[in-house]
Amino acid sequence: MWNAVVRAHRPTTAVKNPPAHAVKTVISWPAYASIVPTELNRKHMPHLKIEYSGNLDAHSDIQMLCTALARTLTQFDDGAGMPLFPLSGTRVLAYPAPHYAVADGAPDKTFMYLNLRIAPGRSAAVLDAVGKALLNQLDAHFARLPSHVPLRVTLHFDEGRPVYEGKWASANP
Repeated sequence: MWNAVVRAHRPTTAVKNPPAHAVKTVISWPAYASIVPTELNRKHMPHLKIEYSGNLDAHSDIQMLCTALARTLTQFDDGAGMPLFPLSGTRVLAYPAPHYAVADGAPDKTFMYLNLRIAPGRSAAVLDAVGKALLNQLDAHFARLPSHVPLRVTLHFDEGRPVYEGKWASANP
């Protein structure tokens, strides 16, 4: 569907074999208006936000986990060969909570909450597969966690259209 509406514009100077970044894509308004909204929204997500108790940093490499979860999200395709979650739109952000109380407040208790924000348009079966893949990645990552460090993890998906979405970039990759 995208191939029908995207036109490539080459630089005006004569360059043999221009680099990929020199080719810009422009979507004309009539073609843009004919694209199904869910097709556009699929390009703008997912954002996975992780909140966790700060004491987990002593037992786990959270940066490595973020990288692994991003790779997990970008491995899926939509069945037509297009990425379900394109690399350029995937974000995984982790925030340690320096102040927390888990269950009875014992200092050795840990928690992690993951919230995946996605645009609508994906089937329940696809979302289930994504959820299972993310949980499998979490299981593999925390397999090395010492048994005396109790950890509870919650994974939650939020699906919806943004009320407003503005974008700005310092560079066009």
